[in-house]
Amino acid sequence: MRSHRSVSIALSFFAVSVSFADSASAQTSVERRMALNPGAAIKGFVPAGTVRIIGWDRDSLVITGSVAPSERFYFGGGRAGVKFGVEARSAGAESQPSRLVIHVPKSSQVSMKAVSANIQAVDASGWFYTVGGSISVAGRVGEVEAEAMDGSVSVTATARWVRARTASGTLRLTGDIEDATASSITGSVFISSSGLARGQFGSVTGDIVFTAPLEEGGVFSFDNHSGSVELRLAPSAAGSFSVTTISGVIENALVAARPAGGQTGRGQSIVFRLGSGGSHVTIRTFKGTIRLRSR
Repeated sequence: MRSHRSVSIALSFFAVSVSFADSASAQTSVERRMALNPGAAIKGFVPAGTVRIIGWDRDSLVITGSVAPSERFYFGGGRAGVKFGVEARSAGAESQPSRLVIHVPKSSQVSMKAVSANIQAVDASGWFYTVGGSISVAGRVGEVEAEAMDGSVSVTATARWVRARTASGTLRLTGDIEDATASSITGSVFISSSGLARGQFGSVTGDIVFTAPLEEGGVFSFDNHSGSVELRLAPSAAGSFSVTTISGVIENALVAARPAGGQTGRGQSIVFRLGSGGSHVTIRTFKGTIRLRSR
């Protein structure tokens, strides 16, 4: 009896193992290749899973990876541009994870949209959007626009121009960015990029933390409703500052001058200069705290 029971248990484990193996192998492989003209447009849609976009010096688009058996991969276009994506075979069915790696010419303009998929881009310029996934951009790029609703956005690239937005996710800008605009609704915004000549940063209730250098001739503006704005500046930082809060508080550890109270007895404002030259900085909040300090 014990021998028959052991065989039965062994067969059960074998059946489970086969089931897992069948599930893993059930993914449908994807491989598409196409030569593209310089500056070609590449538009993609991947609802769930992961998408990795890699810019390279070749003149061709290569897509590899896998999609779930319940999904259909579509692809079309020519040398001037390509459109591809993943969609459910049954209308209204929940999207299953896909895993795609996409090599694109560095000169191309990418437009990638997702629902819950995470998007990773390296050396690729373009527009990236996801609802619940995260977006990360790295390497050397030209122009980048990245937007996530619930997910996070991270740009660690060398870029000429970046526009980044989140609703509730965290937003981080590092690397070497010349012109940046970053905003959120409830998410926190962190800026530590070098090389910034122009920056616009805002939130509604999320906090904004700025630790980037103030470049000579730079222009920066910070706007918040009820979240805080905090600048952590290097001891050598130089520039002119105009700081106002309608009903909040200014905590200024950069100069000895104290903020002036508002005419209605609420709020504070202060105008001051650090060093000579430097950047022009404007900070405004409705009721959020403004903190100015050295790092």
